[in-house]
Amino acid sequence: MKYKNIKFYTVKEFAKIMNMHVNTVYNSIKAGNICVSRMGGGSQPAYRIPETEIRRSMDRNGRKAFDNAVEQEVDKRLKGEGG
Repeated sequence: MKYKNIKFYTVKEFAKIMNMHVNTVYNSIKAGNICVSRMGGGSQPAYRIPETEIRRSMDRNGRKAFDNAVEQEVDKRLKGEGG
């Protein structure tokens, strides 16, 4: 779905793109870690996640993975295991 040139994804689509379980996405939404738009009302509103949030999540997760890799490499070198 597009709204004013912003593409929105369902929770299921977001989970697939981010390689996450759908329940993890819902938990992250409830925790405030993923910004969403609520569509509809009632007891079970539909969530839509803007493309910008996917990019932000990828940047954050990518940086975390990079930082972890660097930390592991530093640990190896300090222990004399790496080149």
